[in-house]
Amino acid sequence: MPIFSAFLFAFCVNIDTLLIGFSYGLKKQQISLAQNLFISGITFFGTVISIFCGMGVASFLPSAHANRAGGLLLFILGLYYLLKYLFYDRKKLPPNALAAECTPIRLSVKESMLLGIVLSLNNMGMGIGAGLSGMNLTLACVLTLVLSILFLFLGSLLGKKSCPQKLCEFAAPISGGIIAVLGVWQAIG
Repeated sequence: MPIFSAFLFAFCVNIDTLLIGFSYGLKKQQISLAQNLFISGITFFGTVISIFCGMGVASFLPSAHANRAGGLLLFILGLYYLLKYLFYDRKKLPPNALAAECTPIRLSVKESMLLGIVLSLNNMGMGIGAGLSGMNLTLACVLTLVLSILFLFLGSLLGKKSCPQKLCEFAAPISGGIIAVLGVWQAIG
């Protein structure tokens, strides 16, 4: 039972990682192995810190506030992608730029770091709860890291494979919308 609860915790805190990987895959934005490890490492350390907060100072930070903060940041990130597409990217594209829009682009270091921070903030509420619950925290942390790496990779792969060429032009606003909706869901859920 301790293994199951640690796995369930790691699975739940990484659902958003799968969706975010999917949205980046839709945009054909490549997440290299090094970037995946970097993002997952930041997420891992944020989750570990929140678990320790839950073990010690949970009374000072209600988990609902942490969920709302992470959700708000995801919403802002998604909104940024939508607005960037509407007011900047779309105007830059020549009329027949569909093929150019579908070519893979690399995730920047700054964007990787921001994504890792947002995902770790998103895990904070559940991490505090896990720290209070008495589950096997070492196992929960290790599984969180492993599933974060796996889900980011799988989500990105699924996003790349599921985007028909005609829809690639709209991948940026679609992925921005997915991230924004995920943020709202996290904030109110």
